[in-house]
Amino acid sequence: MNRKKQFFEQIEQQANVDMGEIIKLANSLQKANLKDEKTIRKLIAKISRMVNMPVSKEKEEFIVKAIMNDRLPNSLSGLLKMFNPPEK
Repeated sequence: MNRKKQFFEQIEQQANVDMGEIIKLANSLQKANLKDEKTIRKLIAKISRMVNMPVSKEKEEFIVKAIMNDRLPNSLSGLLKMFNPPEK
């Protein structure tokens, strides 16, 4: 199995999202202005709907600031943790 397929299968399993949707999202990210707050908020809402995981206003603010300040995790699991609610 090639690496790309393994990568997408890992995302499918972790996020429970269809590979086709992931590819469409990845393609839209290539053209997105990730320095524009409005664009980032739309992206967060889209991902939240895709993974069926609501994002609080506080979490949204945290994610927006992280993206605008180039403080994104360098792994898929790190990125998904940003969307997950904090554990108690």
